[in-house]
Formats: sequence, C-alpha cells, structure tokens
Amino acid sequence: MWILNILKVKKKKEDMGFEMLMRLKPVEMWILLLLRLAGGELCCKTKIMKLLFLVEKVYGVTGAKFKPYKYGPWSKDVEEALKRLKKLDLVEEEALNKPPEGPEHTGAEYVYRLTEKGRETAEKIPVRDMGWEYPYIRAKTFIDWDVRELTRYIYINYPEYASESVIRDKVLS
Repeated sequence: MWILNILKVKKKKEDMGFEMLMRLKPVEMWILLLLRLAGGELCCKTKIMKLLFLVEKVYGVTGAKFKPYKYGPWSKDVEEALKRLKKLDLVEEEALNKPPEGPEHTGAEYVYRLTEKGRETAEKIPVRDMGWEYPYIRAKTFIDWDVRELTRYIYINYPEYASESVIRDKVLS
C-alpha cells in the first residue's frame, strides 16, 4: 500500500513540473535553457539579453521583442521574464560587486542561477518537440563568450542595434 502512495506522490510531482512548464512563455523557457547550457548560472543580465537577442534574431524562437538601447539590444520581455522566473522560484539572482575591468555595463553585476526547481523544469523542456533543437545547439557557440565579445559581434552584424549605444565606439575600436 505504501508503494502505491509513493508512486502517486512521484506522479503528482512529475505532473507539477509539466504544469509549471505549461505556464511558461517561450522567452522564459529560453532563459532556463540558456542557464542549463551554461551549467546552471550566467553572469550577467546583459549577457542573458545578448544571448536571447541572437537566438531570437537568427531563429525567431524566443518571442522577445528587442530595441536599440544604451548597451545594445534590450527587451522589456526579457526583463519581465527574469522577474517572473524569480517569483516562480525557478531562477535566483545574486548581486555581486562589479569588477573594475568587468563587462561593459553600469551598476551592480548579477549572477542568475537555476534553482533546483528551475533545473528540473529546464530538463523537462522538450526542445526537439518544439523545433528548438537547432537553435539550442547553436546557442552553445555563444555561451562561453563574454559580454564584450557578444556586444562586438552584435554591433558588427546588427549595427542598427548599436544606434543608441553609449559604448559603441569603445566596443568597435
């Protein structure tokens, strides 16, 4: 009898993971996937923004809309997705002191990490079934790039997104 109860609890727990997955928007799923690709954490929001921009621009799968901004492409959709993922306890954010020679952005630097719940949810995302397999594999190319490399790549290949940049000349020199 106790074995049946354990199986019921396990089944409910698995269903909860899929139920959570069904509540997520594509951009939220992509944040989880990128964090998963990076081994569970990414530093910083600027890097997440740049990675999502490239995945969206090249493959059109995140559903996030980007516009030119002070440090290149920016998206309100990504900002809101990060807030929601934190609220759902799928991602945690930790503020760090910005290193003097750190990435090209201002303010505090944040590390974003998958929580245990976030890791379990990310593993349930059916990348193949959603047609995201190729973009997911290609995103691995950019995961190890730092923010400066990503920004430079974007400014060269998508110069219209550097139009509002306050660091364009420094990045391209």
